[in-house]
Amino acid sequence: MSKPKIAIIGGGPAGLSAAFHLTNDDNWQDKFESITVYQLGWRLGGKGATGRDPKMGYRIEEHGIHGFCNFYFNTWRMMEQVYAELSAADRLLLPVKTMKTAFLGSSLTLGVEHINGKWSSSRSHLPHFPGVPWRSGPFGDPSPLAIGRGLLEQMLRRGRAGPIDELDENDLVAPGDKTAATARTIHQGIEAALRSAVELSVDSPLAAVEALILAWTGLVQQILAPLGDLLAPAFETATRSGDLAAFSATTALDLYTTVLRGLIADGLLFPDRDLDDFDHEDYRAWLGRHHASQATLDSAAVKSVANMLFAYPHGDASAGAKPALSAASWLGWLLRSVTGCGEYFYLMAAGTGETSILPLYLALKARRVDFEFFHRLTAVGSALDGSERVVQTLTFEKQAEACPGTNYDPVARSANFGVWPNEPIWERLAGSKSARDFEAWEDPIRANTFDLTRGTGFHYVVWAIPPSMIPLVGDAMLQQRWLRVTQHTSVTATQAAQIWLTKDTKELGWPRTDPERYASASFPNPLNGMVGFDDLIRFEGWPAADRPHGLFYLCGPLAPKHPPGEASRPLEREDVRTAALETLRLLGHFLPGARPRPPDASHPGQIDFALLFSPAGSGHVGKQRILDQYVRANTRPTEAYVQAQAGSARGRLDAWDTDYANLVVAGDWIYTGINVGAFESAVTGGKLAAFALTGSPAIDAIEGYTFRHPGAATRAADALRSGRVPRIRP
Repeated sequence: MSKPKIAIIGGGPAGLSAAFHLTNDDNWQDKFESITVYQLGWRLGGKGATGRDPKMGYRIEEHGIHGFCNFYFNTWRMMEQVYAELSAADRLLLPVKTMKTAFLGSSLTLGVEHINGKWSSSRSHLPHFPGVPWRSGPFGDPSPLAIGRGLLEQMLRRGRAGPIDELDENDLVAPGDKTAATARTIHQGIEAALRSAVELSVDSPLAAVEALILAWTGLVQQILAPLGDLLAPAFETATRSGDLAAFSATTALDLYTTVLRGLIADGLLFPDRDLDDFDHEDYRAWLGRHHASQATLDSAAVKSVANMLFAYPHGDASAGAKPALSAASWLGWLLRSVTGCGEYFYLMAAGTGETSILPLYLALKARRVDFEFFHRLTAVGSALDGSERVVQTLTFEKQAEACPGTNYDPVARSANFGVWPNEPIWERLAGSKSARDFEAWEDPIRANTFDLTRGTGFHYVVWAIPPSMIPLVGDAMLQQRWLRVTQHTSVTATQAAQIWLTKDTKELGWPRTDPERYASASFPNPLNGMVGFDDLIRFEGWPAADRPHGLFYLCGPLAPKHPPGEASRPLEREDVRTAALETLRLLGHFLPGARPRPPDASHPGQIDFALLFSPAGSGHVGKQRILDQYVRANTRPTEAYVQAQAGSARGRLDAWDTDYANLVVAGDWIYTGINVGAFESAVTGGKLAAFALTGSPAIDAIEGYTFRHPGAATRAADALRSGRVPRIRP
């Protein structure tokens, strides 16, 4: 056989990561004839795709809120290499030129609670550590004592910053409270347990390590025994007084204590125990089984990660709805966060598209990866080759043609840098401008379809599109072989709104100090995620005389009300506008300078709708100004967000576990170790697809894949021994 051709279906983070890791060898073209990414429509990025609207000041338009966490090590490794490789010419296309300026770290969050019949908020710090994650050492699999240290440190911090030895117990009690002595005893005991964890050495045979862990966990359990005498009175005092800071400190202590108690009780600190043993259990049930208080179970601290992961079945976040999330996935997220490096969040300085996707695209182009835009996959055809199943054909609809003699260049130019436009660049396409939505997979297929055939058009395939596409493009054989994916995988639609304001959010009372930004993931449903993004406006192109000064992003799950298709899109956008207006009727509780004078008696938390930015000439007044904001309903099958409900690990394929000799999978829906819908999961999935095809990078270099998952390590070793990895023989 001649050198193989690799077809990557989907240009989201997973497909781009697969292309990046397949080309990490400078001599990759000695092994492969070509690597081609086939992409629906005109832009890359998947759920991280960004558009710019030239009619609205080249404003940034996203699918939602995006950020990287302190444990996204596969993403950090890739992005650091991307930025280092960019040529001077490519760097000129970027609004920010270096890793240091591209990703802005913050560990602050705004916790929002409904206490005593009213909304309250309080800022606190999430887990954070010295350094930056892209310069840290290998993440690997932190030792049990490292995990214990991380949890104990959060038990001491309880959302506070500063040196640990300067923190005391006063955040848990009111002055003169009778529980003060108990709080002091517990605080000092945790300090002692942390010192002992730091002093203990695990550079010993396994049996000695287990003995050390047993002795240490006995000490921890003894220290935490009086906790029950503190929590109930502390919650009662904080609730009665409406002191949200004290309430948040108490929930943080209870939460991290419960996790440590549960890890000890379930044996999860020992090397042979797998988090996947608890994938069948919901995370709130797991916390309840280990005696978390009801106040903690209903708190912002427990909801926040689930909200970030859109963990509401069928997108239903209506009143009384509870998030549903696998205990294994939730614990994996939390334990990574307390053993990571750097700030908890890193938000993108100039939007996801230009900060992450554009530099990655430029680096891959420089590596001679091919991109075929306007390629809509419509069918995957299987065949038997002897005893092996193979993908035989890939059927595409060619949605548009580049001008004769050219390849489509997807990057538009704003005043100073390159951007992803919010529609195709029509002058670079043959034919006249079309009203067609090129990203609407659900629209009828046009006539101009063609087949790529195994052996000529491709040899190996990377499936880097969501599992919701399996029944839509897979033939009967593929659907049958991947039945467990569709049976055990749940997805949800999501919604997002971006609200530009006539005034700076700090001026309106948002608790912010420049250049700080931070996220809240505990706002009222359904738009329960929120970030103040005023500083993004400087990367937009508004005229000086007619520009906004404040900006909020909102996002959350969505339960679609309309059948899919072109006729439903205006209705879906109207549903998101309605949800955004409801959030704006509460936002005044947290943005006091934005309330009208006098306040609206029927909606005391409503902001003054005149603060919504409306460009000159729009003619919109009052709440009609919501029509000048950007809203998005992500309801298409290509946009499906894959959830991590209890039992979902059964539906996660390993990258090589496809039952096809020439097909591997990538994405945040496969088994990545982190096993949630996240940019890091997608990048890890792409890295695992490269491993499945070539055996490189080595499984030990795929950060976090085996984190508290000894079963994953065993499966990878078995795949290497059996010859399923690598798919492509040297």
